[in-house]
Amino acid sequence: MTLILCHGFAALVRFQRSRRLLGVCYIVVKVSLLVVVEIGVFPLICGWWLDICSLVQTYLFFLPNPSLFL
Repeated sequence: MTLILCHGFAALVRFQRSRRLLGVCYIVVKVSLLVVVEIGVFPLICGWWLDICSLVQTYLFFLPNPSLFL
């Protein structure tokens, strides 16, 4: 949020180099957050979801004969 405000202020005061640098910094922050979500958070949540969904199937499979679990 601060980068956006500084970028707007630099545009208002007509600081071209500062404006360009802040624009690039904003893009770098945005892309890195997207990468973290796509590579880290999304697979983690999908894995948890699959684990929770498969618990019922595992429980029903081992329910008739618990010795299969050992």
